[in-house]
Amino acid sequence: MMSNHPRPLAIITARTGSKGIPLKSFRALGGRSPFMRALDCATQLALDVVVSVDSKAPRQPVAAGVALWLTRPTALAQDETTMAAVIAHVLGAVSGPPDQIILLLQPTQPLRDPRYVIQAIGLLRPLTSGTIISVTAAPSPDKLLRMISTRDRDHGPLRLESWEDVLVERRQDATPAYQRDGTVYAWRRGQPFMGQPWVPLIVLPEHTCQLDTEDDWREAERRLVQQNHHDL
Repeated sequence: MMSNHPRPLAIITARTGSKGIPLKSFRALGGRSPFMRALDCATQLALDVVVSVDSKAPRQPVAAGVALWLTRPTALAQDETTMAAVIAHVLGAVSGPPDQIILLLQPTQPLRDPRYVIQAIGLLRPLTSGTIISVTAAPSPDKLLRMISTRDRDHGPLRLESWEDVLVERRQDATPAYQRDGTVYAWRRGQPFMGQPWVPLIVLPEHTCQLDTEDDWREAERRLVQQNHHDL
């Protein structure tokens, strides 16, 4: 990772208020919490690291390379708090040159392969603006239908969930679609988080598993066991 460029800064954010999986960032997953897995990735790549957590977060072992352990104010630890606000708080606490690459590594993506982080940095280097966003394949919008709910919360008629409002009958004719997967976001300090253009970094399905539900947690555990057996 050594070069003439400023050392990239990795931001790892976590809070204790998760509803779907309580304390999901700090629970042991395959022997190591998602939070520590994100930290392992950053330190393995010799990145500078800033941790942003709420005041109730359990203290974790701090590895070499962590520039700052930042406890965010209560106002920035709410369900409605935006990631942009959290990042602004972090960058206001840690100085750096405007061309420094900033990386967001969320613990909710425990299967993160460090090679994707390296790829994100490589994709951003030649760009003057924009955000690298990791994505994975999703159902095509040409195939998605949404139920219209009534005031009584019954399921109403279907409508197309498509920019063109055209129902494509053949799978081969459907427009490819992708969804954010949370493995990595990369942008420059002097530019806004999620500033456009958005440049995709495609992550293979077997390398991604976001932790939103207990089913996701069990699937991540299964994949980690499978991964460990493969590494033996």
